[in-house]
Amino acid sequence: MAKYFKASDYYPDDKDICDFLDSQTRSIDPMLMFLRSRNIFSSKESDKDSLQNYISLLYFDWESASRLVDIVNIKDIEQKVRHSNYDIDVDSNTIHTLATAVRNERGEARREVYRIIKHDNEVDIRVTYLDIDTSKTRVLQKKEKELQITANPTENGWCFRHTDNERAKDIIKTFIEKISQTTSQEVIPQKSVEIGHLSDNTQRVAFFKKTMSDMDGFRLIDVSNLKVDRLLRDLQSEDETETEEEVEEKLRKVVMYGIDLFTTTEYQNLVRQGFFISGAQWKSQKSDGNGELVEFSAGFNSPSEGKDFAYKVLGVFRIDDTGNIMQTREKVVGTEKKTYLTALESSAHKALDTINGVSDETT
Repeated sequence: MAKYFKASDYYPDDKDICDFLDSQTRSIDPMLMFLRSRNIFSSKESDKDSLQNYISLLYFDWESASRLVDIVNIKDIEQKVRHSNYDIDVDSNTIHTLATAVRNERGEARREVYRIIKHDNEVDIRVTYLDIDTSKTRVLQKKEKELQITANPTENGWCFRHTDNERAKDIIKTFIEKISQTTSQEVIPQKSVEIGHLSDNTQRVAFFKKTMSDMDGFRLIDVSNLKVDRLLRDLQSEDETETEEEVEEKLRKVVMYGIDLFTTTEYQNLVRQGFFISGAQWKSQKSDGNGELVEFSAGFNSPSEGKDFAYKVLGVFRIDDTGNIMQTREKVVGTEKKTYLTALESSAHKALDTINGVSDETT
């Protein structure tokens, strides 16, 4: 969980406190808890705005300000991850050694704290860093975060899976540069999930459907969320005489929620109009016989270019003692989470290979 960084030389004023509470609290419970910690009791029927204003006018020393941030601090949502496969011939010991070299080069200079763990042939790198966002109120400007990079050997080299943010990408870049220097490979081939070369929207649709439908060990149950984007070339080719402003006004993006979205008339019409799937959320049932449902989310951060494929495991719906699927989704971690992520990654690559070789996929 990311934590807000509390600098001891900073003293928040009443506006800072009020802005902090307004941006973080979705209910009054954390505020009531904080007041109780100061021996102040308020009704559960209290108005949220009134509580925010009241708390902001209290006296805050360093201890009480820290307590407020800790009580109100909310958990980050599950972060998306990305991956790339690199054609490199090195062993896990070399990867571990180079990870240490990256830490030594960046750690102090970038204020990054590294924890490097090697188990079997896998190398896990966890990096804690200070994220600064000056656009937010001062209480929220500094936030301690953690990113993760996992290096796994593949048939043709290594796969680097990492948290979907720019800092992780920069660390990976430094890592690959050091591998290049160590192996004397001037160019290291990289393979990512990209569909920018697919100029037909039905091919892009087929890629996403295959990714969801053909995951090893799973059976697609339902797609509850679809994001569809329109290829820019389709916007511009309908009428060459249209002005740029008129093109901009055309429908470009649609988000759909529901059940069995692939079968809806609305979805089929959008595909016929040149739209493609740029993101989705779906449930798949494990085919190992226990009936558990795993919920995934995936999409392209740059839909038109078909780049930056990012994804996450939202959680799993377990089976209760009576054999029924539980209504509450449970978060997955560790080996189980990695297994699901690997299945999704493998399915995406296989789907892309299929589409590259077969161009007559239907919607």
